[in-house]
Amino acid sequence: MNENEIKYREQILEFGKLIYDKGYNVSIDGNISIRLSETEILITPTCSRIGFIPFDDLVVIDYNGNLIRGNKKPTSEYLLHTNIYKERSDVNAVIHVHAPNCIALSLANIDIEKKLYITVAPIPTTDFAMPSSPESFEKLKPFIQKFNWAILRRHGVVTYESDLLGAFLRLEGMEHLAKILISAFSISNPEPLSEEIKIKLLKFWNINN
Repeated sequence: MNENEIKYREQILEFGKLIYDKGYNVSIDGNISIRLSETEILITPTCSRIGFIPFDDLVVIDYNGNLIRGNKKPTSEYLLHTNIYKERSDVNAVIHVHAPNCIALSLANIDIEKKLYITVAPIPTTDFAMPSSPESFEKLKPFIQKFNWAILRRHGVVTYESDLLGAFLRLEGMEHLAKILISAFSISNPEPLSEEIKIKLLKFWNINN
């Protein structure tokens, strides 16, 4: 195990605990990965408590999900991670958790990409897919190139960035936005931003409507 892998293992443990402490994930839900190279991915094992993962429980897999190093099976959601890396060469870290406020929005059919309510970059919501299946990535695939985050309907969220800090900040941002919207909807029925403002914001974020 080289110094880079040791560093990335420590990062996954650090952010896994932070995600747990923030309430973005509970129990044995969720998974985290980091791209080690063009042939190897460091990823959390199946049924792991990401707030309490032992250093040696993390495993290394190839881009087909085959185990290279480790004593446990990789997370059952490995297909989501490996396929994101295949689609986006600029992505080096992926977080998938069951963030409660974001899931609540999807249960209520509140789509915060199609209807912008606040001046924060839109977050798409995928169609429903069975967890831990190829279908899960296929429902995400239409959004992969334009976005670095998504709500997986009735399931969870996924964020991906050039490093783990970036992926975590996206998770934190989307869960904060979801919390604001839930608070707003508990008071009244907030109006989306006008189509004119929406177009301006999408251009500002370099996103094609």
